[in-house]
Amino acid sequence: MRFLILTIALAACGHPPVKPVPENKKMTTSSDPQPAPVVVARSATEWSIEVKRVLGTQSASARILVTIAPAAASPAPHSAVASAVAWLSLTRMALTGGAPSDAVDAARRGIADLGDTYRPKGVKDDTGLHLLDANSMIASGKTAEGAEELASILDARIGLYFRRYKDEVRRLEGE
Repeated sequence: MRFLILTIALAACGHPPVKPVPENKKMTTSSDPQPAPVVVARSATEWSIEVKRVLGTQSASARILVTIAPAAASPAPHSAVASAVAWLSLTRMALTGGAPSDAVDAARRGIADLGDTYRPKGVKDDTGLHLLDANSMIASGKTAEGAEELASILDARIGLYFRRYKDEVRRLEGE
């Protein structure tokens, strides 16, 4: 009922209709199931974790090396950063492929997966301000520019994460 009232109110105010996403730039929904992380023991003290993320017809994987043993409570430690790296790859693919809406979706998923535990203690982090700028750009129709800014934010936060947990996790060579 509230949705109907809101729709009528927007129509009465002359709000322009929402443009549909072109079929060749189809976006996925935020509830798309994603593959589970794959954990492989490399030694008695190191485990590789591979995370694959899928957006539409595109996919990207990221691998990390951890020194924290998997446990029932945390079967894939630090997999959030691997997920964020995979989403960043998908963000860049979408930007290169001319699908800025998909790039926004991928970057936002990466930021959400990484969460708020990326910043080392004592480090100033202004990515929150940049996030506001990016969302403002996107809202004003500058989707590609906003997606580029989101990619930059995600990349910076991933770097901060690896810095904060440098004794527990690192990228595998070539990642």
